[in-house]
Amino acid sequence: MRSWIRSWREKASTIESCEKLDILRLLSIAVANAQWVKISRDSTIRRARSKDGKVFAYYFADGDYHRHELVVHTASVDAVFRKADKIITGLQRH
Repeated sequence: MRSWIRSWREKASTIESCEKLDILRLLSIAVANAQWVKISRDSTIRRARSKDGKVFAYYFADGDYHRHELVVHTASVDAVFRKADKIITGLQRH
């Protein structure tokens, strides 16, 4: 049993590493020459921004129908997204 768990953890780690590389490749295609900075996660959504703060990216893993999605948009769109998210979260609490 322990060898199965160890094997599973190694595979999961490898899959996650591949996922990270795939995400970085896609980001480099979306925005050429951008340096990406990881933003701390407070949920299952992985977030990053360009070093200059002009572009933001969100990676949604294993959502509906086990679909993965990478969304890249400008800082102004991100500000609207975060504001809407804050309002929706506030409404859900009441």
